[in-house]
Amino acid sequence: MEPVNLTVREAAAVLKLGITKTRQLIQTGELLAIRIDRRLLIPIAAIQEYQTERLNDARVERDNHRARQHRLQRMRKKPA
Repeated sequence: MEPVNLTVREAAAVLKLGITKTRQLIQTGELLAIRIDRRLLIPIAAIQEYQTERLNDARVERDNHRARQHRLQRMRKKPA
């Protein structure tokens, strides 16, 4: 059976991040976590949500970059 929750160390490995950075994401609320007694567990769904948000951010950045490049090209083509 697949695990539903991961430890911070396991989540860091899945995200290819360091443990400190993963804890930082949890503290800032970017990555949701569940505290059970003294254990901090990250649901698989929270990791997927985090990845989806990062992917959306990357798409917005790409689109903004393309729009800036397009505007620059139009400005360069205008006759003086």
